[in-house]
Amino acid sequence: MKQTTKKIVWLVASLGISTLAGSVGRCAEQRSLVHGGRKRTYHIHRPAGHDKSTPTALVFCLHRHGGTGREIEPRTGLSLLADKEGFIAAYPNVLCREVIL
Repeated sequence: MKQTTKKIVWLVASLGISTLAGSVGRCAEQRSLVHGGRKRTYHIHRPAGHDKSTPTALVFCLHRHGGTGREIEPRTGLSLLADKEGFIAAYPNVLCREVIL
């Protein structure tokens, strides 16, 4: 497994446990799609200088506490890592505020 992939896997696995300092605190784009008849919205962070014509890794930040991608993005540090490693970070919004266990 490449070093970058190991860092991403570690970061995604630790999102509910730790907060990384110094997040850029911005989501550049809000997008939506329809799946199963329901509209799903999410925020996307693209690294500076990203060329849309070049295939790029996409990492989803899945959070379990409800809320929006815009709320969770500054808590994770994932966008900083995306800028450093050159991948796109996606922050989905929850469908409702209820937590399903």
